[in-house]
Parts: sequence; C-alpha cells; structure tokens
Amino acid sequence: MDLVLRKGETVNISYATGSIMLWLTLAAVALANGTQIALHEGSNDPETEGWTRERSFSNVDTFPISNDLGSGIDAWAVYDNGFSDGYYQYNLTPEQGALASTFGWKLTTTIRVVDFVELSPTDSATKVGFGSYDLKFGALSDGTPQVSVYGISDILTLNGLDSGYHLYELVFDPSENNADLFVDGYLQASDLISTTTASPANVMFGSTVGNGEGGVGATGRANYSLVNLQAVPEPNSIVLVIAGLLAAAGAGSWRH
Repeated sequence: MDLVLRKGETVNISYATGSIMLWLTLAAVALANGTQIALHEGSNDPETEGWTRERSFSNVDTFPISNDLGSGIDAWAVYDNGFSDGYYQYNLTPEQGALASTFGWKLTTTIRVVDFVELSPTDSATKVGFGSYDLKFGALSDGTPQVSVYGISDILTLNGLDSGYHLYELVFDPSENNADLFVDGYLQASDLISTTTASPANVMFGSTVGNGEGGVGATGRANYSLVNLQAVPEPNSIVLVIAGLLAAAGAGSWRH
C-alpha cells in the first residue's frame, strides 16, 4: 500500500516496514552475539592473538597442547614450576572498556587444572580475570575442580564434575552492578558484587604465584583452551537499544 505524503510523493508502507524489521533482526542478532574484545583459542600462542607476556615468566613453562588426554581439545599450557609468575594480558582500548562497562560483559574460559591442590583464599595462582573480577581455580586430590571469584564468592567445590575441561562463564550486568557465575551452563553463584573499583582496562590469564598471591602448594599449572571476553548487553539493554533503533527507523521511513 502506498501512502501519499505530499502532492506527488508516496512511501510504500509494506516496504518500509520490511526494511525496519530487517534492520531490527540484524541488530538483535548482533547484540545477542556480543562484541568480541579479547580471544585466546586452542593451542595458539597468545602472543600471536594480541596478548602480551607480563611478569618474569621465570620457571614458568608455556607450550601448545594438541588433543589433550585424547579429548580432542587443544590448549595452551601455563605451568608455574617455582613459585614465580607469568601471565598473558590483553589491553583494552578506552572505547572497548567503555563498551563493556556500559552494556555489560561476559568472561568465558575453558580450562583444565593440572595441579590437584585444594583451593584456599591465598594459595591459588591459576587465574583468569577482568577488571575487578578474578576467577581462581584449584582441585581436590581426586581432581574435583574448584573455583572462586577472588575476594567475592566462597570457594565452590564442583562435586560431580571430573578433572577434565570445564566451561566457566562470568556474566556482568551493569544495571545491577553484579555478576553471575556459570559452570558448564549451570548457575553456581549469583549477584556477585566486587568490593574494588578496578577499571576494565585489561583481561588476563596465567599464573600469579610470584605476585604475592601464592603460598605453599600454590596451584600454578593449567591448560587454557579458551579465554574470551565479550561485551554482551543484558536483555534490558537490548530492549532499550532496539527501541531506539525502532524509533529512528520509523522516523526515517516516513521521509521521502
């Protein structure tokens, strides 16, 4: 159907509506998938992916692993052998930091802890962190994995999980100023509020034993198959953005 706007000028409503819906669909998909910020995958050397090596890496071995334990999973190993330290860091641009702070973010890691040393508030050195949130990892003597959000959550012993690779997702909602922790897709801790105000300037993974965070028996060996930081809007943010796009597209569709 055509609508006459002024003499000799028309706009096809069905065409305009279709264009709006197409743009809204594309926008919704883009928002749901998030914006990639930092990524380590498989047995790739993190330095080839834009990460930098930080601290001394004295007595810290790093090397690629293919088909770890016959699982078909590739990873990058960071093995601390002498209470030293060495970790990989990805520095965000100011624009990326603002994007993550405004819309929210998801920090994802797939990791296998190699040292079966029980996690304690001071002894874990296997770490994946962003801003003021740090995931620390350990394992019981039988390989049952443990995780904590350092200084925020209790130590979580993940009974029923084996000593292999597991997927950890920390999802931050800026509208609530807190984060939820998922392991293998299941919620393990919610409404985690950081007590510090570190800016979202970088994301890191590796060993921090020699950085004053390790103790006797500190865990410093792990295989990292994935470390991924995305800016991911929460549902409320998506609704607001799409509403804005709808208003803008609607206004534009009536122009000749």
